[in-house]
Amino acid sequence: MDRPDRVGRKAIIQGYLSKINHDESIDVDAIVADTPRATPAQVMSAITKDSVRRALFANREYVLQEDIDQAIQEQLVGMANPIEDMDPVLLRQVAYHESGHAIVQHYVMPDQRISRVSIVRRSSGTLGYMLPVDTVEMYGQPLRRIVSRIMVALAGHLAVKVFMGEFWTGATGDYNMARMEFRNLAVHGFFGPPVSELYRDVKELQFSDERVERIWVSLEEQIERMLIEHADEVEALTERLLERRDLSNKEVLETLGKNSLQLAQDEGVEMESVLEQIGTSVEGLEYKRRQAKIAASKSDSDSSKANN
Repeated sequence: MDRPDRVGRKAIIQGYLSKINHDESIDVDAIVADTPRATPAQVMSAITKDSVRRALFANREYVLQEDIDQAIQEQLVGMANPIEDMDPVLLRQVAYHESGHAIVQHYVMPDQRISRVSIVRRSSGTLGYMLPVDTVEMYGQPLRRIVSRIMVALAGHLAVKVFMGEFWTGATGDYNMARMEFRNLAVHGFFGPPVSELYRDVKELQFSDERVERIWVSLEEQIERMLIEHADEVEALTERLLERRDLSNKEVLETLGKNSLQLAQDEGVEMESVLEQIGTSVEGLEYKRRQAKIAASKSDSDSSKANN
């Protein structure tokens, strides 16, 4: 079964909430926002089983928002399996890694919401994670958004290098994701007509193409500049992670500056879609025609005022 859209998820969530005792202040829309990747089975387990278990362990007869939030995390990334005595330097490395992901995510993909940043080991084996979620249902996307995802994937490893002076292990999954996304770009014509190596499985691809390597290095340079520019935020988020271990969307945003979407909202900019904030290509005919109409309208208005 396909994952339900926002309307479907809201109905499913409300249905399962009606079956348990819960605090009346539960924010259904927030749960909907955090679950675009979740299957109906995961939503059911999170609400009717995992959140109830957490409430019972806390000697409560009703479920709180935090119970559901943590239950959703368990379904998506595994149960918390913390390492109580991790060496402080090792823990700091994990915190820098996840902070790097979060900073670049916040600024290059403002159309997404950072649901959680954590340095608590999970049963899946991951030592930490930064979980972004779509704020709109995505059925297609501009290729520049894939490029942004590559930047986010590379940012954790680069943050460790920038702030701790050298690369550490722990980026295998991120690099695999970056290679997958470069493959995605290739088959969609980002590097030119995709006429070669189409028979290969992505695991067999060897990225020796100079065009790919050149863009990869260029993206790494952009990421490093961004991390240095936002060094205060990286440090602040890292320290907060070391203190709290697990941060919600609200706690993350309190630590970071405003991205392009937040600034546009503050200025009251009218937007057809939040996707506008990942950039509108000025090369598109739709953009050029729209600008021409705006210019013509302004010219007619100016002429009218002059005649009056």
